[in-house]
Amino acid sequence: MSKWVIATTLSVVFLSSLACGAPRTAISTVTPTREIPPTQTATPTATMPPIPEEYQDLYDSLSENIDRFQGTIDAQWDGQAGSTVFGAELIIANGNRGEALLLPETMQAVRVFLDRIKEVGVGGVTLQISDPLLSPDYPRSSEYLDFFREVAQEVRSRSLALMVEAGPVFADPEYSRVQYDWSGLTADQFFQM
Repeated sequence: MSKWVIATTLSVVFLSSLACGAPRTAISTVTPTREIPPTQTATPTATMPPIPEEYQDLYDSLSENIDRFQGTIDAQWDGQAGSTVFGAELIIANGNRGEALLLPETMQAVRVFLDRIKEVGVGGVTLQISDPLLSPDYPRSSEYLDFFREVAQEVRSRSLALMVEAGPVFADPEYSRVQYDWSGLTADQFFQM
């Protein structure tokens, strides 16, 4: 079974169990992250009502499958967190934007974007550097190189991971402001770029 099918199946199982009233752990006390004004009170989460009789069999079946799956995970996991980094596309610095990247306000927007995604816990970004922007014969190529270097410095200064994607610009002007004529290249020349 493919990973996508497994993930989809687990999502359906999980969502179905929620819809059927899967028990949730009641919170007996609340530790606020900010002080609650005297006019407000913190109340514990209510316990779930009983499962409707017509859904009991479905609930039992789903619960059994989830418990078995959790047991499999628990038996194979050593309790150590992995090194997965959740990232986001740094779309404001995408090479398909062409000369818009070289506007002074773009770098400021990059900084704001990086600050905000770091605030919400994102650990890295993906940066698309489109060909032919860095080709020596492409207009303003040295400015594009300076831009991408500065973006990399901004990413590193926030201790974020950086993944660089490279590929040709989108050919459709709806998706890229960069216009480039690839017709003079053979397939071999194109893939050597």
